[in-house]
Amino acid sequence: MNIVRFTLAALLLAASASLPVGLETAAGRDAVPQDPHGISEDKLVDALSALRDRGSFVLAAKIENVEPGGNGTGIGTTVIVAGGGGGGGEPFTGPLEIWRTAEEELVLLSKDPALPRMAFYDDGDRVITRLFYEDRPPATDRVTGDLSGVLDLDRLIRAVKKAKLEPALDEERGTITFKGQLSRRLVKSSGGGMELALMSAQVLKLEAAFVLDSRHRLQSLKFTVVRSDPLAGLKRKALSGDFSGGGVSVSSEMPEPSEEEGTHSIYTLHLSDKGPSAGAKKFVKEVRTILDEEPL
Repeated sequence: MNIVRFTLAALLLAASASLPVGLETAAGRDAVPQDPHGISEDKLVDALSALRDRGSFVLAAKIENVEPGGNGTGIGTTVIVAGGGGGGGEPFTGPLEIWRTAEEELVLLSKDPALPRMAFYDDGDRVITRLFYEDRPPATDRVTGDLSGVLDLDRLIRAVKKAKLEPALDEERGTITFKGQLSRRLVKSSGGGMELALMSAQVLKLEAAFVLDSRHRLQSLKFTVVRSDPLAGLKRKALSGDFSGGGVSVSSEMPEPSEEEGTHSIYTLHLSDKGPSAGAKKFVKEVRTILDEEPL
């Protein structure tokens, strides 16, 4: 009987050893989930850490704003909300050069020769924005705030470690793409004060995609900041005919903060193998000179 038991135990041990890794037992499979390609988020964390440790780097960026649905408030309708609202031109869009200097300054420089154009500088203590435009200045707070948030690499790395990003391997190119949602706290909601905040677009979610090249170096980043539509309720009333006749509707009560999706701000960033442009260097030199001359 002892010999039979030993032989049976040996057969079971041999059978379990022949199973693929991660399929030995149900308990083992649940305890240590295995990715089919062995891709770990550690590769992404290492790539972001390497970028941070480089000190200086340049990104070629494309900024887009997408309005889902395309709903409007209707023709001939004016909506007034007493005690709230905000002004400003259209949000800035277009191609940008992004330069993180060795001194950890963030520099944004528009690359489209057409107006409007923007130059932005942030050294962590002082912020300078230079605009060139014809009729009305573009709204730049959103783009500068979003990029300042997602390009704070220490905070970005911490957010990636906490997130659950799905990896995908392109076997032909050897690239790895990580996709998922990051903490929306990386970027700020626009607006200030209780009433203004209620009528401002709030950040609902932050979607991210990171691409590593075949040597596991960061190749590109893409962030989609999804904000709420604070006027969603008013738009529905206008479309349903509640504001018919082109009249004026006055509301003395502030609406509840909207959770409906509004503008999607999309930031597509590619690592550049070149240094900063002459224009970026000139702008930073001018700003540093001005700041050095300021009295303490």
